[in-house]
Amino acid sequence: MRRFSTSRDAVLTADRLAAAAGAAVPPIAAVAVAVIGRQTPGYDPLHRTVSRLAEPGAPYGLAVKLILAALGLSIIAVAWALDRRLTARGPAGALPLGDAARNVAGQRRDPGSVLQFCRSLLALRRAELAGQAAGYEIVPSAEGLWAYRVGGLTVAANFSDAPVDVPGSLAREVLLSTASGAPSASGVIGAWQGTIFRNATPVTRP
Repeated sequence: MRRFSTSRDAVLTADRLAAAAGAAVPPIAAVAVAVIGRQTPGYDPLHRTVSRLAEPGAPYGLAVKLILAALGLSIIAVAWALDRRLTARGPAGALPLGDAARNVAGQRRDPGSVLQFCRSLLALRRAELAGQAAGYEIVPSAEGLWAYRVGGLTVAANFSDAPVDVPGSLAREVLLSTASGAPSASGVIGAWQGTIFRNATPVTRP
């Protein structure tokens, strides 16, 4: 009985440590990256991804890699702690509505699921950008539309209640969209939808 209690206390301590890591590491990492970004010549957080700070030859590349690794581990730790808490309560605890039909297996079978959409995003990134970070250019757009160009793609998200046109991308080919059914190739995206287009002329950034 004593051995069981000790093991249980250890698990509770691990849960608390995982939760603490999830709460503490992200803001510390954000501050550290912001400081490193200010001290890195030529780095612009509005036009460069954080991963640029970890590129070979970057003055603080190793530090940024360690920060990103710590951030990733903190996310894994929180996911582990949440998984323990939720699975300990059974399906009803993990799903407030008690719908046990909503699970990973169902997401895998459903081509329109969030899981399949995320997998499609990763596959598109590997195919179009070789899985690497790339420079991007913000596209001036109407209110409610957020869009940017990266490589030969335009990524656009409509945060308004009306359809909007994505400016500046000619001969659009829709590669991926949150819209159900076949998305339009005209460059117009519906309310509260996101779309990734292929442009006629790739945009290259240093």
